[in-house]
Amino acid sequence: MAELKAELTENILPFWIHHAYDPKNGGIYGSLDNQNRGDSQENRSIVMSARHLWAYSAASNFLDTHRQLFEQDSGRHGYRDTADSIYRYIDHYDDKEFGGVYWSVEPDGKPADMRKQIYGEAFAIYGLSEYARTITQESVTADGILQRIDAFTQAVKIFNVLEKRARDWEHGGYCEALGRNWEPINDTKLSAVDIDCDKSMNTNLHVLEALSNLYRACKAFEPMIVQQQKAHVESQIQTLEQQISDMHKAPQQKLEQERPDLQEIQQRIQELQSQRQMLEQQESECEYCWQESQVQKPQHREIQLESQIQKLWQRELQLRAWLRKLRRQNPELEAQIQRLQYQESLLESQMKELRRQESGQQKFQRQQSGLALWQQKFQQEELEIRKQLKRVQHDESEQELWVQKSQQQMRDHESHLQEIREQRSNRGLELRELQRQKPERELQLESRLQQLQQRALILQKVQQQDPELDMTSQLQDIHDQESEVKSEQQALQSRKPELDSQLEDLERQELNQELQLQQLQKRVAGFELQLHQLQLQEDALKLGLEQLQQEQALLDAAEIGTQVKKALESLITVTKDHIFGADNHLKLFFNNDWTVTSDIVSFGHDIEASWLLWEAAELTGNEELQRTIRPLVIQVADTALVEGFEWSDEWGALDNEIKNGTRDKTRIWWCQAEAMVGFFNAWQLTGESRFREAVIKQWKWIKKYQKDPSGGDWFWAVSAEGTADRDKPKGGNWKTPYHNARSCMELIGRMHDMTTPSTT
Repeated sequence: MAELKAELTENILPFWIHHAYDPKNGGIYGSLDNQNRGDSQENRSIVMSARHLWAYSAASNFLDTHRQLFEQDSGRHGYRDTADSIYRYIDHYDDKEFGGVYWSVEPDGKPADMRKQIYGEAFAIYGLSEYARTITQESVTADGILQRIDAFTQAVKIFNVLEKRARDWEHGGYCEALGRNWEPINDTKLSAVDIDCDKSMNTNLHVLEALSNLYRACKAFEPMIVQQQKAHVESQIQTLEQQISDMHKAPQQKLEQERPDLQEIQQRIQELQSQRQMLEQQESECEYCWQESQVQKPQHREIQLESQIQKLWQRELQLRAWLRKLRRQNPELEAQIQRLQYQESLLESQMKELRRQESGQQKFQRQQSGLALWQQKFQQEELEIRKQLKRVQHDESEQELWVQKSQQQMRDHESHLQEIREQRSNRGLELRELQRQKPERELQLESRLQQLQQRALILQKVQQQDPELDMTSQLQDIHDQESEVKSEQQALQSRKPELDSQLEDLERQELNQELQLQQLQKRVAGFELQLHQLQLQEDALKLGLEQLQQEQALLDAAEIGTQVKKALESLITVTKDHIFGADNHLKLFFNNDWTVTSDIVSFGHDIEASWLLWEAAELTGNEELQRTIRPLVIQVADTALVEGFEWSDEWGALDNEIKNGTRDKTRIWWCQAEAMVGFFNAWQLTGESRFREAVIKQWKWIKKYQKDPSGGDWFWAVSAEGTADRDKPKGGNWKTPYHNARSCMELIGRMHDMTTPSTT
C-alpha cells in the first residue's frame, strides 16, 4: 500500500499539475511529448478535460475520505484547486443551443468539432458528477458549494439529453455518435483505430461508468436535501414565532383586533414543527443509509453471513436434539413437527418480506410525499419570483425608454446650444474685427472727407477766378462722394450697437438653453437613478431565482437518482445480454440491433469491464442483478488472466489485443492499470490466490518497465521485451491520469477496507 500511495501522490498527480497545465489559455495541453513539453496549438477533446477533472476531483475526495492514511494536508486542497480550474475551462465545451457538450475545442476555447460523440458525453457526466461530490468536504466555501451544485445540474442535463436523444429504447443501450443538433451522421468512429458503427462496447461501458458515478453524486446530495428542507421549515417557524412574540407585547384587546389570525398562525407553527420532526427523522435515515452504504463491503457481508450460518447451525443442533427426544417419546409426532416447522418457516419468511415491503413502501411514500410538497412550494415561489421579475423588467424597459427620450432631448438641446455658441462666437469675431478696423477706417474716411472738402474749395476758388468755367458737375460729384463718406461713417457708428444687441440676444439664448439643459440633466439623472434601482431589484430577483433553481436542483437529486438507477440497471442487463460473448470476451462493435460486426479481442477492456460492471451492480443494491452478474464478471476476469496475461518469475503483464488472428503483445499503460483493479476485484469475489498473485506481478512490471523513472508518470506503450515506445506522447487527448490514478486509489481503498474492522 505504501508504494501505491507514493505512486499516486508523488508521481502521477504532481506530474500533470507541473507539466500539462496551460498557463496561457487555461486547461490542459492537447499533447505532451516525452520531454514533457506541451503543445499549445493542439485541440482538446472533452474526454481529456473531463478525465482530468475526474482525476483531481476523485483524488481530493479520496484523500479527504482516507485522510488517516495520508500525511496531513498532503495535497487534497491543491487537487481540489486544480479541479476548480479545469471545471472553469470545461464551460467552453457546453453547447448552450442544442445541449450536451462539443467533442473538442481549440486551445482558446472556441468550438472545434461540435458533433455529439456519446463517449465524450459520458465522460462529461463522469467528471462533472465527481467534481460535484467534492461538495461534501467541510472546507468548501459557499461559492464553491454553488459551483458544485451547478456542476451537478450540468451533469443531470447531459444525462437527460442522452436519455432523450441517444438512448435506444427499442433495442437497449446507447448509440455511438450524432451531429451537433443530435441528428444521425455517417462518420461515427471514436478514433483512428476504431470503425464506424451504430453502437460499441467502449461507448456503452463508459456510459455505464458515468451513470454509476452520477448515481453516487445523487446519493451524496440526498442528506443535503433533508437539511435544506429542515432549515427552510425552521426559518418559517422562527419568523412566525417572532410575529407571535411581537404581538404579545401589545395589549390583548389590540392584539385580537389587529391579528384575528393568531390561532391560524399558532396552528401553522405546530404543523411546521411536525414537518421539522419528520425531516429530522428522514435526515437520520438518510445519514444511516449513507454511512451504511459507505462502510458495507463484501467482506463485511461475508462475516455477517458466517455469523448467521453459525447461529443457524447451533439452532439446528438444538432442534435435532429436541426432535430425537420427542421421537423417543412419540415417533408419530416427528412428521407433524416437521410439517409445522416448514409451515412456520414459510409464514415467517412471508411475514418478513411483507414487513420489509411495507416498511420500504412507507419510507418511500413519506419521502415522495415530502418531496412532492417541497417541489410544489418551490414551483410556487419560482412562479411568484418570475412574476415580480417580469414586472420589474417591464418597468425597467419603460424607464429605459424615458431615459432614451430624455437623452435625445438633451442631445438636441446640446446641439442647439452649440449652434448658438457658434453664432455668438462668429458675431464676437465680427465685432472684434470691427472694433479693430474702426479707428483705421474712421481715419481713412475722415482723411477722404478732408480731401474732398479741400478739392471742393479749390474748385470754388477756380470758378471765382474764372466765372466762365462751369464747375457744377465736378462740385456735385465731390458732394456725392462726401455724402457716401458720411453715410459710411454713420453706418460704422451704428454697426457696433447692432452687434452688441445681437451678442446680448445670443447670450440670453445661451443662458436659457443652459438652464433647460441642466433641467434635462437632472431629469435624466433621476431616470437613471430609478433605472439603477430597478436593475438592483432585477439582480436581486434573478439571484433569488438562481438560488431557488439551485435548491430545486438539490430537490431533484432524489428523483434523478431513481431515474439514473433504472437506466443503470437497464444498461447492466444490456451488457450482460449483448456485449458479453459466449467466449467470455467482450464484443466490440455492433449494428443497431446488437448484431456483432467485429471479432477483435481487447484484453484491457475485458478486465476493465469485469470490475466496472460489478461495481455498478453493487451500487444499485439489486441483489437479483448481482447474483446474475457475479459469475459472469468472474468468468471474464478468469479468461483475461488465462488468455491475455503473460507470467514470468519476476513480473506479469497484460497483452493488448487479438486482431485479425494476430496477437499484439504491446503493454499499453491503461491495460496494465485496469488489470490490477480487475484481478484484485476477482480475488475479492473468489478468494483465489492466483488473482492476487497476478496483481503483485502486474505491479512489478509497472514499476520496472511502464513507469518513466526520469520523466515521470507512465509510458504510453512498452514492448513485451520492456522497451518503451518514446514516439508515443506522454499525454494528450487519449492519455491522462484517469486510469493509473484510479487504479492506485481503488487498490489503496480496497486494501484499507479489508484491514478495517466492520462497524456493522
